[in-house]
Amino acid sequence: MGLAEGDSVEAEHTSAEDAVRATPGGGPGSLTVIDNRTGRRYEIAVSDHGTIKATDLKQITAGGDGVGLRTYDNGYVNTSACKSRVSYIDGDRGILRYRGYPIEQLAERSNFLEARAGGGEGGREVSYLVVYGSLPTPDQHQRWSEAVMRHSALPVAVEQTIAALPHDAHPMGTILTGLCALSTLHPEQGGDPLIDVALALEAAARSDEYFCLVYRAMGFPPQFFTVLFAIPRIAGYLAHWRETLADPDTKIVRPQQDYRGEWLRGYQTMAERPHKLPPGTDELGPVPPSNAYVRRVSGTHW
Repeated sequence: MGLAEGDSVEAEHTSAEDAVRATPGGGPGSLTVIDNRTGRRYEIAVSDHGTIKATDLKQITAGGDGVGLRTYDNGYVNTSACKSRVSYIDGDRGILRYRGYPIEQLAERSNFLEARAGGGEGGREVSYLVVYGSLPTPDQHQRWSEAVMRHSALPVAVEQTIAALPHDAHPMGTILTGLCALSTLHPEQGGDPLIDVALALEAAARSDEYFCLVYRAMGFPPQFFTVLFAIPRIAGYLAHWRETLADPDTKIVRPQQDYRGEWLRGYQTMAERPHKLPPGTDELGPVPPSNAYVRRVSGTHW
C-alpha cells in the first residue's frame, strides 16, 4: 500500500531534533492555585509528563455542599485517560506513530495482516508490532502467521447468523452481531471468570459486591454476573443517551493519553532485524487450539 504524493506528513528521514522527544507539557514540577473565592492557596503536583491528577482538585472546596472542584471537559478534548505505549498522535503537526514507527513508513513498507503479493516479508507485521511492541523476527513472524491462519476460518454458525439479518441491516449492527456470535463459539476467550467478576465489580457501584453474593447464592455462574448487572441499568443507559442527543455541548468522546512508549524508530526490513530481541521483550507465546478450531478439525458442530 503506497502513499499518494503530498499525503505524507512526517518525512522518513527526520532531524536529530525531531528524533528526541521534547519534554511533555514542560516536565515535572508543581502548580500553585489560588482560589479567589476563598483566598486559599493550593499546590498541585505536575508529573514528569506534564499532567496533573484530576482527583487533586477535590481538595479545593469553597463551602456550599462541600464537594471539591471538578473539571468539565465534554468529549475529553484535554484529558489524558490512560498511560500508553502503543500509539502517539499529534493532529496539529500531522504525526501518527505506532510503537514509535511513523505511519508513513509502515504504510509504505509493511502492512497489517495480509501478505504482500509474491509472499513478501510485510505480511502480518503491523498487527504483531501493535500487540507486542516490536517488529517480529523471522521466527516470531512465522509463529504469528501460523497462529493467525489457524484461527482465521469463520465458523458456519457465524455465517448463518449474519445471513439471517435483513439485507439492509446497518453495517455496525451487522458486525456487532457477527462478533457476538463468534464469541459464543470461542468461550475460552472470556478468560478467567473471577477476573471478569473483578472487572465488573470495579466498574460497578460498591453495592454490587453484595449482589454478587446474592447471584451466586441463586445459582448463577460468575460469567453471568456482568450481564445481570447490565440488564437493570439499561433504562438508565438509554436515559443518559437521550440526554446527550439534546445537549448542544455533546462531542465525540476522544480521550487523550499520556504516551510513554518509544518516541521515534526507523523501519527495518526482516533481514536487518536481530534474530533475537533483548530479554524481557514481549512476544507471542504458545497459542493453544481454540474450541472452534478443535470443532472444525473434528467436524463437530462447525
